Amino acid sequence: MDDDTQFDGGWTSSLQSASDQSGGTDDIDIFDALDVYRSTSANPVAADDDQLVTTLLFTARNPERTVSAVALMNGRILRVNLARNVVQMNENDLCAEITSVAELARMQARAAQHVVIAELMRRRGQGSAAIQSFLWRELGLPTTEMVATRHAELFA
Repeated sequence: MDDDTQFDGGWTSSLQSASDQSGGTDDIDIFDALDVYRSTSANPVAADDDQLVTTLLFTARNPERTVSAVALMNGRILRVNLARNVVQMNENDLCAEITSVAELARMQARAAQHVVIAELMRRRGQGSAAIQSFLWRELGLPTTEMVATRHAELFA
């Protein structure tokens, strides 16, 4: 939860890249399309270049910032963090809040997949309408706009 960047729609995401944190530079990278998620953390990673792995993490929080969930790029929830004051919530409300925030984190990660695949398809000459149709209808990958809409629905 340290250094996350704010994204339109009120949800937060972070990109933690071991190669970026160690000062490594890449030429044109498909992950440049995900700059909106890039972490501002300047923590260096002590590892050889051969051992560095880019890890994409997506964090969603509720408006009260009492519940947060972190998802991997594939949408799998890595962890859920709770603030101390969640003990004041009843069990059903806490369960609903955790479920909602975890759903948002998962959607954010899948929306990032959408961004990466769409960029790859654009580079291969596919049209925007065909890309959007394929990614949503065939793969079920939401757009960032869908995630922002879902966030608004959950926390209105």
